[in-house]
This record gives sequence, C-alpha cells and structure tokens, in this order.
Amino acid sequence: MKHALLWLSALTMLFNATALLAEETDLTAQNRPCIRLTMEDATLYILLEENSASRSLLAQLPMTLTFEDYNATEKIAYPEEALDTSDAPDRCDPEIGTLAYYAPWGNLCIFYRDFQESAGLVPLGKIEEGMDLIQNRSGAWTALLEDAGKQPAEEKE
Repeated sequence: MKHALLWLSALTMLFNATALLAEETDLTAQNRPCIRLTMEDATLYILLEENSASRSLLAQLPMTLTFEDYNATEKIAYPEEALDTSDAPDRCDPEIGTLAYYAPWGNLCIFYRDFQESAGLVPLGKIEEGMDLIQNRSGAWTALLEDAGKQPAEEKE
C-alpha cells in the first residue's frame, strides 16, 4: 500500500510539473514577436523565433515584398537589406508554414511544402493558420509585412 501511495504521489507531482510547464510555454508563445502579412485578400500572422535574424527582419518593417514560387515548394522574396544572422541557427528543417531566410541568396522563404534540412536556411518563424492562401497563389504576388506586436491572439480578433 505504501508503494502505491508513493507512486500516486510521484505521478501527481509529475502531472502538476507538466501542467505548469505547458502553461509557461503558452505564456511564452504569447509574448513572442509577431508579423502581420497582408495580401490583397487575406491577412496571416507569423509568430517569430527568438534570434538575431528575426529581430533584424522586425527592425526593417514595414516592408512590401513581391513573392514568387520557387521549386513548387516555397514562395520567396528579397528584402532590401540582408538580415543579421550572428546568433541565429545556420540551418533548419522547414515544414509547412515555416518562414526562413536563405542567407546565401538573401531571400525570405515561406514553405508551403515540407522540405529537407538545409545549411544556410535560418528559421525566422511560423505561420500557424492560412497556409492554403499562400499555397494556392500562382504567379507573383505582393504582401505588406508589418510588426503585429507581441500578442498575436489579441491582434487577430
């Protein structure tokens, strides 16, 4: 009986610690910088990573960019200035919704298809909802990127 109570107590403590960690993670995500990407007919939000490249991009906003399809995998655009990658990862494994910076060419990439881990690809952030609006665009299209603050849930409403 003592062992059962001990196990139950340990499991309860583990559950409480996990719940606190999940709550802290949710609060941390709400305090991360966010970019608003406005197209002619839609607005999407990009939750940014914490690195020098993301901060560098944020410092250049607002900016209007023209995106084009590349390799039937991503939409790319070229900001006027290179991003500071001094403390950013030098590679990433992009999934659908990843916003990245391809440092060798100096372009932003929005991946609408899963892709392989690539050197020189710096993770900037993630689009959580609305990727079909990007994937279904053909030809070149223009978007305004703006600082959306640090609380994307409130900004979207």
